[in-house]
Amino acid sequence: MKTMDKNLFIKWATKRMEFLKDRIDRDFGGGLVDDLGKFNEIKMIKEAAERGEFDIKVWE
Repeated sequence: MKTMDKNLFIKWATKRMEFLKDRIDRDFGGGLVDDLGKFNEIKMIKEAAERGEFDIKVWE
């Protein structure tokens, strides 16, 4: 297991959150509830990484 660059992870998380937010905003039928859960999970992990609460590890 190796450590990932924190800034690289934050950049990825920001792009993924933008994509999910766009999908959530376009959903009028309520079928993308799973995307809202993914958005909130990525947001929580990203904010914790920004605060420096943990190192990001990658399995290979």
